[in-house]
Amino acid sequence: MVPADPGLEPGLPGRPPVAVTWSPRLLAAVGVLSVVAAVPACLGRPGLRPTPAEHPSGSGAVLPVGPLRPDGRWIVDATGRVITIHGLQLARKTAPYHAPPASFSERDAARLRRWGFNAVRLAWFWKGVEPERGRIDRGYVAELDRVGALLARHDVFTLLEAHQDGYNERLGGAGFPDWATIGEVPPNAAGLLGEPSWAAFESLYSDTDGIGTRFGEAWRVMASAFSDNPRMLGYDLVNEPGAGRSSAECLGAPGGCPGFDRGVLQPFQDGLAAAVRTVDRRTITFYEPNIFHDVGAPSRLGPPPATSGPSGFAFHAYCINRFVNPAPDRESHAPGYSICDQADRRTFANAAATAAGMGVPALFGEFGDTEDLVDIRRYLDLADEHLMGWIYWGYKDWDDDPGGQGSGPLFDDSDHDGTLRGEKLALLSRPYAMATAGTPLTTRFDPERRTLAYEYFPDHSVTAPTVIFTAPLTNPRGYRVEVEGARVVSRPHATYLQLRALPGATRVSVRVVGRTGGTPPPSRPGTLRVSSPPPAPAPVVPAAVGAGGTVTRTCAANAGAPDRIDLATVVPGAPHGRRLIGRMTATGGRGSVTTPDAVPVAYGAGDTAWFDLGPSGLSGPAVGLLCRVGGSATFAVGTEPVPPVSFTGRSTHNRNVAAAGSRLAFRVPRPGRYRAEVSVSGGPVRLGLRRPDGSMPGAPVLATPATVDLGALSPGPASLDVVPGPGAAATWTVTIRPAG
Repeated sequence: MVPADPGLEPGLPGRPPVAVTWSPRLLAAVGVLSVVAAVPACLGRPGLRPTPAEHPSGSGAVLPVGPLRPDGRWIVDATGRVITIHGLQLARKTAPYHAPPASFSERDAARLRRWGFNAVRLAWFWKGVEPERGRIDRGYVAELDRVGALLARHDVFTLLEAHQDGYNERLGGAGFPDWATIGEVPPNAAGLLGEPSWAAFESLYSDTDGIGTRFGEAWRVMASAFSDNPRMLGYDLVNEPGAGRSSAECLGAPGGCPGFDRGVLQPFQDGLAAAVRTVDRRTITFYEPNIFHDVGAPSRLGPPPATSGPSGFAFHAYCINRFVNPAPDRESHAPGYSICDQADRRTFANAAATAAGMGVPALFGEFGDTEDLVDIRRYLDLADEHLMGWIYWGYKDWDDDPGGQGSGPLFDDSDHDGTLRGEKLALLSRPYAMATAGTPLTTRFDPERRTLAYEYFPDHSVTAPTVIFTAPLTNPRGYRVEVEGARVVSRPHATYLQLRALPGATRVSVRVVGRTGGTPPPSRPGTLRVSSPPPAPAPVVPAAVGAGGTVTRTCAANAGAPDRIDLATVVPGAPHGRRLIGRMTATGGRGSVTTPDAVPVAYGAGDTAWFDLGPSGLSGPAVGLLCRVGGSATFAVGTEPVPPVSFTGRSTHNRNVAAAGSRLAFRVPRPGRYRAEVSVSGGPVRLGLRRPDGSMPGAPVLATPATVDLGALSPGPASLDVVPGPGAAATWTVTIRPAG
């Protein structure tokens, strides 16, 4: 290896200008697949502010440039580079079927880019788009579009996917509307594997009562909204489609179920793609195999027709052992785990064969849903070995039921950024070749040695540089570069390492090695400081609720249609605009309470949960009560307190839920330092502060009584999220008071 040339191309520091010149691709006869996508140039869409990379000048493109297009096994950007995807899932499987607006904002999109994720698989739910037949919820469409626009402003692609699991809540699933669920629905229907679900899928595929046509119309609506988004990875036509009465054949037959795949599933997806093409002719449509491909069954999908336009193949992988010997969040410790490497290699081989037969690129479109870092790393290494980009489940997901087994997201509480799961992020935010001016050959990242080794055939007709994301989280002290066949044209330790092939080079080899020793760069503000509780704290008045009375409701399982609980009759006298708080005590059941700002708090039997109802208004507050298991709940309302004040509650952990057990809202009356005195027994909790300015420092884990320094707070509304951890239900009291 030779030392890298530290020279710089002209341009903005760390952000050279971008070229949009189309160039021919050099296709290599390499028997491997890659998954790729790119960031298009801004087309002037309202709300999408151009960045320097969006106004090309010369040949110094750094980030990928759209529009994207399939090119054999690869997806290339407008400069002709192969683009590799490292992305995350964003999905909410319960009403209102989208992220709370405050919980996916500009800061989320910015951090995704900072962490090196260049795509989000954004779930939309037909039940959200068309809750009643023929009535499109334009507000729902606009909210999803808002998220896509945020991502685009930060150079992050959107893979818009139509999500369902087991069809509909009445069948034990989620995603599709009640009115599109045709057939008898007995009590306790078993979702994907039950006869009612099979009948519902077959009715959809055969367009019974026109429901397949309506689903195509829903896709047309969504694609129309996103067609002007300058950073589209593609449209994922339907998540994990069921196989109906062909399920046994699809899962068990050595050759899969070609009759179903080509005779039923393919024409159905062809129709969806055709609907998309009426409003968007260039964005890639990704076909999915039947769901049993996830666990190793082959797919027999064939080449898409010309009416489908630019196409790809998106597949998922979940080792079958996690269903045979379930050990959620500890998959690598389960009996039989040793079969998973071979089983998942079969899934990758099936995906490679299917994509090759279709003549389209493949995308490893979903995996994860776990806290098991060994299992996650195994899939990441498999993707690298097969030169495939990937999308991990997930970024935030609130309530991953149905479908979820473990706890996939990057946060314990999807509504509080301070509950980040740092070890999982460090594993996923890894160095990789984001854009390659040529054909990828091999890639391997060794996290123990913090070394990325990458090789490619250069294409000298591509004028934009090869770009490697260097993962500052992995390499906080910088890195050194060893390269053959190219020179480095970015500044030392740039986040995006740029390479240009040497004249006449036929192969480029590069190693990016993280530096050790020295002084790391300054870190961001950390977790709140925790100390032992003070001796004999002075008594404090508890937060007052219930002066206006209480409301008690009993509910049966109602995941598909949460009950609306009107709390206007129990609101105590309060000035208009004063923030209200609520308390719910559950005498049974399990579920969540969703407040007017769409933020949920989760509960189990016997829990007491607090929540923020927002400012009082003329119509009075209402909440949604979702019951996974039937029970009863009693609600009380009060006005936001000012410190000193105490809250007492009980919170139960559910591994499928990434939401707080309580949100303790209070108002800071005057500037100064504040503290929270926490008494906790049973299981642990994380305590997450939301300051009046909206910032959220790291949330400490508390398993014993402690004092938490909340720091200096400015006047205004604030809150503390109480997030239960694994183990027994946590009983807690949180007292907030001035620190002086």
